[in-house]
Amino acid sequence: MDLNLKEQVSSFIGTLPDVEQKHDPMSEEAYFYCLRNFAHFHGPQHIDIRLSKPQQQEALQIQRVPNLVAKYGMEIKPD
Repeated sequence: MDLNLKEQVSSFIGTLPDVEQKHDPMSEEAYFYCLRNFAHFHGPQHIDIRLSKPQQQEALQIQRVPNLVAKYGMEIKPD
């Protein structure tokens, strides 16, 4: 069975070291690193991932990001 976008992202984030999943006022499924909420979902097709400006540029240059955008119809909104 294929995983949906939320399940794929959740599965990947869960493999990151020192990341904890917790309930947060913004979302029931939020991910924290060093007490900082760096990613949380708004429904099954929308995730906010907080990256610094250099990290945003690096992520946009990686080939996987445009592929995910095309495959799932995601929208990237830099801060």
